[in-house]
Amino acid sequence: MSESTLAAASISAQGIPARLRIGGFGYLIYGVLTVVAGAISFGFGAHAPDAGVAFFVGQFISYVGVFAAIVASIELARGRLAGGSVFGMICLTLVAAAWSILIIASVLVFFAGVVLELLFPLGGTLLTLSLLGAGIVVVVMRAVDGYARWAIFALGLWQLLGDLPSFLEWNLQPFASVQGPGWLWELGHAVLLIAAGVAIVRAARRLSSHAL
Repeated sequence: MSESTLAAASISAQGIPARLRIGGFGYLIYGVLTVVAGAISFGFGAHAPDAGVAFFVGQFISYVGVFAAIVASIELARGRLAGGSVFGMICLTLVAAAWSILIIASVLVFFAGVVLELLFPLGGTLLTLSLLGAGIVVVVMRAVDGYARWAIFALGLWQLLGDLPSFLEWNLQPFASVQGPGWLWELGHAVLLIAAGVAIVRAARRLSSHAL
């Protein structure tokens, strides 16, 4: 029996697929809500607080999506998406921590007028590195199959591509610039989140069927 088969059997035997399903649905929700928040932002021109109610509605929807992703990342760590790798579990937990830092920084800026310049680069860098780290471990451990095996790494790579223009002072709008990701990056991010969510949920169902 191969190592990947043993890993899958171990996960199934522990009733882990339920946690993976929660994690998958969390990423799916984040992706869908990112599209909704983006549609509100562009449809009403609500890019800043002075745009009125539409801006705050869009921000609230976005925050709900990020919170879903935070819960999802924790559940994926507990659900052993990275197999038995402690490093992989730590990286997935750090993904949740990074999104928490970013949402705190955003709330402070938009709702309290407090700018803590360290939080955005700290959260962004931690998110990129932890997604890449977790993604590599998930690929290597092969605890899940199909696109679910590559989904976290794809998110990390996309995050890195969105970060590079800021570090290198490139203006690649509508993809990204020194100011941060543009709408094209956000759209791609939403697509990858939805794809990851669907793939992880389907992988969890396959693991459940193997346990029967």
